Amino acid sequence: MTSFIKKYFIERKIRKNLERKRKLNIPLQSCFILFPENFVPEKNFLLQISKKTGIPPENIHTVSLVKNKDNNEHFSLRIQDVSITGKIKDHNMAKLISKPWDLLIDLTGLQDVFEQLISSEIKAGFKVGITDKFPEFYDLMILSDEKNKNNFPGELEKYLHSLQII
Repeated sequence: MTSFIKKYFIERKIRKNLERKRKLNIPLQSCFILFPENFVPEKNFLLQISKKTGIPPENIHTVSLVKNKDNNEHFSLRIQDVSITGKIKDHNMAKLISKPWDLLIDLTGLQDVFEQLISSEIKAGFKVGITDKFPEFYDLMILSDEKNKNNFPGELEKYLHSLQII
């Protein structure tokens, strides 16, 4: 549970992050994918993202957002790793998130301020999400439920192609 004071400071940081200007780079060369802790992608999910976007697999990085437990299966970030002011305490994770990315794929659904903070922290030229609750976070929203997230790469390709991004 996030304290009231921590939530206040994090929400301020989110608003500031959302005001940042972004630049779309075409062709797409790098991708950052945020997973919620309860989503286990199929084995070929990342390969499908690579194939459908043209981004080399080695340039696709994933992070699982975890609320309270450690997740040893994926590179993960826990809510405890975020300070009261919204700063990411782990230097390597902060460096990875602050790197400029061409594409953000956020599969979290922005359920709470922790997910909102991390999504807003990522400096991506084009941001794709699976919820329409917070349209200010994304350039493209592909509505998806838990059962259909593994179908996401095909939907992503369709929309990016129609927007002439790939």
